[in-house]
Amino acid sequence: MKQWHNLLPVLSILVLLAVWQIAADDLNSPVLPTPKAVATVFWAAVQSGQLPYHLGMTLVRLLVSFTIAMLLGCSIGIVLGRYQNINAFFDQWLIVFLNIPALVTIILCYVWFGLVESAAILAVVINKLPKRHCHLTRRRACARSRLSRNGQMF
Repeated sequence: MKQWHNLLPVLSILVLLAVWQIAADDLNSPVLPTPKAVATVFWAAVQSGQLPYHLGMTLVRLLVSFTIAMLLGCSIGIVLGRYQNINAFFDQWLIVFLNIPALVTIILCYVWFGLVESAAILAVVINKLPKRHCHLTRRRACARSRLSRNGQMF
């Protein structure tokens, strides 16, 4: 029974490929190419160096944007976790930014700033910053309450 369970992910991919092939053959449209056509174009992009180059650029963009989001989010989270008045002031802002979908943020940044690297980086920072801030603020508040309880015991 366990052997079949381990094969289910492979079987799932094979079923997906079979359904894709059947749908592509039935539609016979450039909108839905066959898996073989996609694999051919993919391999050509790998061999030409275009895919590795663009993949590397995307990873650099992600690294930069996540680093900025972490640094800003941690800094803001520590400050807001330490000062309750400032935290209360910005709490509604946090709720708004936490509820903006990532796709909306990306589209707005591209519309406002154009299709440039900085717009993509800013979109990721805007999307990830509230999550980092929220995580750190809540941890700081929990740590403060634990320390306070420990201090009361002595």
